[in-house]
Amino acid sequence: MIDGSSYRLAEALAKRQIPDWHITHFHNVAFEHDGSFPNNIKSFSELGPILDTMQENRFSPYMREMNGLTIGERDTLVKALVDCVLLQKIYMPDIKTRLPYATMIAHLAAFSKISSYNPNFSNILEIGPGCGYSPIFLRNFPNLENYSQTESSEGFYILQSLINSYIFGHKFEDRAFPQGQDQAENIYTKNSIFFDDFDYIDVPCDPICIHYPWWRLKEILRPSKKFDIVMSNANLKEFMPQALDDYLYLSKEVLLIELQLQLH
Repeated sequence: MIDGSSYRLAEALAKRQIPDWHITHFHNVAFEHDGSFPNNIKSFSELGPILDTMQENRFSPYMREMNGLTIGERDTLVKALVDCVLLQKIYMPDIKTRLPYATMIAHLAAFSKISSYNPNFSNILEIGPGCGYSPIFLRNFPNLENYSQTESSEGFYILQSLINSYIFGHKFEDRAFPQGQDQAENIYTKNSIFFDDFDYIDVPCDPICIHYPWWRLKEILRPSKKFDIVMSNANLKEFMPQALDDYLYLSKEVLLIELQLQLH
């Protein structure tokens, strides 16, 4: 998982390579810039105020929409809330523990619909996961091969990273870290007494969950990427029109790749 300092460093390095400042502006989200939304995160506990946000006061409407909960859905919701409590006890022990009823049932409703539509899906892309509780439900799908996310908000991104790491462990890969970690290998020094090649190993990893920041969005368009489902839960109106065009184009292309593969 990534911390605030590493995220901001990677974002600053990426902005240097962007040819026009308008592109950076388009991929901002409006709610971050009134001074109240968590940015410049210095500790995970600062994420506490957004553990149950964007779905405030909607628990009852979701209950009505779902016509109540089955026993299985009730048990799934309770287990998801327990996971959220345990995550807070690990990463945010200095603040009051919160039960995000409204946001959690919103995710439950979304995955109830997805599983009804395609219970055998294996690859899913989520655009703007918000509080990021999808992994808590996704781990119950036995066919899952690739869950990819992309996010533009720093606060949400770091919260999502915490949850991804908690749920998927070493099967989680965060693409927001600054690139070029191996550049130091070419530095010459005679002081080899302080380190040895045996101190470092390459650990192969085949991640299930991959987390993309907004400046690495194009990586999702690689030909090897294919998705059964693209989801964007109650957030399309938050995008600037130019960014919305980018995400709609991305969705069309990755689903088109899947369709072409099925036809051949």
